Amino acid sequence: MESFFRYSDPATPAERAYWWYETFRVERWRHGRPPWPESVEQIERSVTPSLREPVFVVGSPRSGTTFLGSCLEAIPEISYHYEPVAAKVATRYIAERRWSPAASRRWLRRLFGWLKRFNLAADRRFAQKMPRHAFILETLYETFPDATVLHLVRDGRDVAASYVDEPWLSADSLLGTHWEPGGYRYGPFPRFWVESDRRAEFVSTSDLHRYIWSWRRHVESARQVGERRDGDDYIELRYEQLARDPEVVSDQIADALSLSSDGTKHLQEASREASPASIGRWEEDFDADDLETIREEAGALLDELGYD
Repeated sequence: MESFFRYSDPATPAERAYWWYETFRVERWRHGRPPWPESVEQIERSVTPSLREPVFVVGSPRSGTTFLGSCLEAIPEISYHYEPVAAKVATRYIAERRWSPAASRRWLRRLFGWLKRFNLAADRRFAQKMPRHAFILETLYETFPDATVLHLVRDGRDVAASYVDEPWLSADSLLGTHWEPGGYRYGPFPRFWVESDRRAEFVSTSDLHRYIWSWRRHVESARQVGERRDGDDYIELRYEQLARDPEVVSDQIADALSLSSDGTKHLQEASREASPASIGRWEEDFDADDLETIREEAGALLDELGYD
């Protein structure tokens, strides 16, 4: 097993128990204690919570997915969960097919059901934000055929500029000892989504190259699945439109999710907190050499998306 990934293959029972513990701890930190049950009926419903029509927010890191998730969290009829640790770690095992399809589906159903049970949210619609789930959309659709995926896309140049603020892929983190919740060491180490024949290049290249590389892989992976979907279960949204015209985007989301009028109102109110201030940051942060690096790795995708 690679030294930059902290868990075994296959994962040991103790490691899996730790993922559940960390998931529980983060849920407590974000939501506090579960609400006191109002009735015995509420407890009974929570024993076997519904996972009907779940919502998954995906996109490259630094694309605004956290903000979009917070907008969903404001909707009373939704039970929202921010990057559950057990789901984050499991994504690598699922994406690399280290688990069988049946085991992957079983893990996801059990985990998401437990999250709703923990929060006594049996009657609310499950929603989760997880950028790396862009790489397992096929499994998510197989597990939850009535799921809706909201894919938030942002200009890759602005994503790369925003990545500078984080230590995740930075060479400066090379000698550190910090680990992300998903199991990878901070630093220039190849994640599961790096092409197998380019792993050495990922380690040796510049930070900027790794940032735009990450953006390209996340966006391409989600779109490859989304383009094959027939219907309204894959919705591609633009960060720039969300920031500049939040009511239009929130109406689009409300329509896709068939929200109630009250849910739509809460979504609209939350989306108004969006700010366009960071749009176009790349123009000040990058010189000609930087832009050449970006174009070499992701120019075709930038053009395809209209970011010219």
